[in-house]
Amino acid sequence: MALVEQVMTREPYASAPRVFWIVDNGSSHRGQAAIDRPAKRFPNAIMVHTPRHASWLNQVSVNRPSWTSVEGVA
Repeated sequence: MALVEQVMTREPYASAPRVFWIVDNGSSHRGQAAIDRPAKRFPNAIMVHTPRHASWLNQVSVNRPSWTSVEGVA
């Protein structure tokens, strides 16, 4: 949730009408609680899941270093 906080409190995301978060179906991203958690704090945050058996679509997981901040993503 720390990365979501860092992104959603900065412009242009803080004032955007909608911000889509594309996530895989890992255990930390599944279920209604995972969807509600960021939406409760940031109503403009919308979580979108990749298809369950399509890990090949999630190239970010394959080709990224371990990101711990917004600066690491940009």
